Amino acid sequence: MSSTARLAANDVPLLNGRSLFVLAEMWKDICPSRSRVEWHKLIWFFGHVPRASFICWLALLDRLTTTDMLKKWGHLVTDGCCCFCQMEEENRSHLSFTCSFTKSIWEKIRNILFLAGPTGDWDKEYNEALEWKGKKLETIIKKLAWTVYIYIVWSERNVRIFQGRAKSAEVLTCSEDFVQFFY
Repeated sequence: MSSTARLAANDVPLLNGRSLFVLAEMWKDICPSRSRVEWHKLIWFFGHVPRASFICWLALLDRLTTTDMLKKWGHLVTDGCCCFCQMEEENRSHLSFTCSFTKSIWEKIRNILFLAGPTGDWDKEYNEALEWKGKKLETIIKKLAWTVYIYIVWSERNVRIFQGRAKSAEVLTCSEDFVQFFY
């Protein structure tokens, strides 16, 4: 048997100039580089809360199992109304920032953080949050507040739907669930 390997037409040599195998080159060949998403540092930052960042990641990808998404995925949904206000169909934007219940919580948080202007929809809040750059404590607190807020809203939504219990907006913002993330 010959000690020299023969390359097929689609084989690519992965040796550097000194005839050494380079794993990084193989990795690049197998998994082409992906561009980094613009929101990466909004949820994955020093001091992030993993469970809050995970839920926020799903929200950013629009993969939370809201009733509008369940319908898109072909599931039968009898009542698609928001569990907080019972007024509009539950979707990411409504649930997070335009529902009267959750909006009151976010406005309270915005006031604490000295964020100017009225609360908007998902796109407005997301675009504003993308501007929070750097590693200053103020920036970390804003990012933490944003991700934890999304997490708390999603958690409360699930408690209401699956356990039949509900907390008021005041109780939620003063609850141990919310405050624990900041201490």
